[in-house]
Amino acid sequence: RVSAAELALKPGDHICLVGNALGERMQHANYFETLLHQRFPKHELVVRNLCFPADEPYERMRSLNFGSPDDHLRHSGASVIIYFFGANESFAGPDGVEAFAADLNQLVEENLAQDYSGDGPPRIVLVSPIAHEDTGNPDWADAAARNEALAPYVNAMRRVANETGVGFVDLFAPTQQLFAGTDEVLTVNGMHLSDEGYAVLAPILDSALFGEGTPKFDPELQAEIDDKNFHWWHRYRAVNGYSIYGKRGEAGSDGTYRNREVMEREREILDQMCANRDRRIWAIARGEDVAAEVDDSNTLPFFQPKTNVGTPDDPNVKAGKLGSLDYQTPQDALDDFELADGFEINLLASEVKFPELANPVSINFDNEGRLWVAVMPSYPQWKPKTKLDDKLLIFTDDDGDGQADRCQTFAGGLHQPTGFELGHGGVFVAQQPDVLFLRDTDGDDEADESVRRLIGFDTADSHHGLAAFEWGPGGALYFQEGTFKQSQLETPYGPVRLSDAGVWRYEPRTERLDVYVSL
Repeated sequence: RVSAAELALKPGDHICLVGNALGERMQHANYFETLLHQRFPKHELVVRNLCFPADEPYERMRSLNFGSPDDHLRHSGASVIIYFFGANESFAGPDGVEAFAADLNQLVEENLAQDYSGDGPPRIVLVSPIAHEDTGNPDWADAAARNEALAPYVNAMRRVANETGVGFVDLFAPTQQLFAGTDEVLTVNGMHLSDEGYAVLAPILDSALFGEGTPKFDPELQAEIDDKNFHWWHRYRAVNGYSIYGKRGEAGSDGTYRNREVMEREREILDQMCANRDRRIWAIARGEDVAAEVDDSNTLPFFQPKTNVGTPDDPNVKAGKLGSLDYQTPQDALDDFELADGFEINLLASEVKFPELANPVSINFDNEGRLWVAVMPSYPQWKPKTKLDDKLLIFTDDDGDGQADRCQTFAGGLHQPTGFELGHGGVFVAQQPDVLFLRDTDGDDEADESVRRLIGFDTADSHHGLAAFEWGPGGALYFQEGTFKQSQLETPYGPVRLSDAGVWRYEPRTERLDVYVSL
């Protein structure tokens, strides 16, 4: 157990962040973790982010066989747990405070009875919600009302920490002062911090946990932590989980390897790659010289499944159809169309002229008549050690002959962009578990600004990812999510949850998100 305000770390500690979006976003804005390694450069700390948006002590929706919270704490060898709760629970109002306190107390006591690391019970710190920022936007949630609702939940967390003997950090009071003392907007919606907001929060959290002596921030070290957390993110939030630990994991392509075997091996490799990056982070934090690139030669080999296309096991062959890996030419495909009278088909662009067009998944036309296409060569999910570079492309017909003359990459480095929609001066792009908002700020038709606008959609199945985006007549954005998914999102108006498919409705103007249709 730890003192009420500070955390005493030991060399070799494995620190797990658990809870809601305040903690979840920290692995994408790695300011706090950077300061952590700078403050303890010889401790060789391991940090793993296990947070999910909208998580509450006993409300944590996960897809089939994802694993319990204890499973993941044990896998990560947690010797320290930093909990982020209270924000979503506060929407229950005054009547929900005692139930929240009881749940949190029970969770802490259960954790203190466990040994995830092999070195005894974990040390635990409870971190309060931040204040709700008054951004001056009249269309967004009322900050004063939200802060009035948050305050008793912060006090409940402090009380639970005192009763159980674990640590407590109050981020509510200092962020109230922070927001009141600056004209800069530090959140994306009043509730969730922007990247700049996390940069300001990091030293506040660092000093609250460890006292005076917060080091000067090192951007070089942050870049290495970004890389480690990129690999951990794809291990923990794999976008095709139903084919790994779900029911489709038993499917196989050649009778030798099952999906689960192939893709669990990839997760093992990602664990090893994270460990390699941990060691690199420690060396840089100590001021040592490191190689230009990480050496991942020590990882397990990949399994190499064989295709069943064109073999006796091919379902098409069994059905009497020709199975082949040879694709039709564009002209052959055009010739196969059977069109009703009065209709014609035209080829605007093909992968023959534009190889980057391979694996298209979603299309749309803008007001200039240009064709936008999302492509995902990483399907069904990114393979470790390969370049992740799914794209959003723009095709332009300069001379009006019905054929594209140019292809431009609006955004690269995406992962599984299963759907998108243009609007509000940019593009909303699905990238499980997020919806990104990409914007071109200098007019060169290349995105130079990216914001995780909505986070918390499930990653159970890339086949059923967010898609079918469409604006409604009232200005709301509608989009669909397929089955197997267990999604939970935070909004400034309260958490929203959807189980096993439905249609979402999002208002960019007000930041409201609701389930429009569910099964």
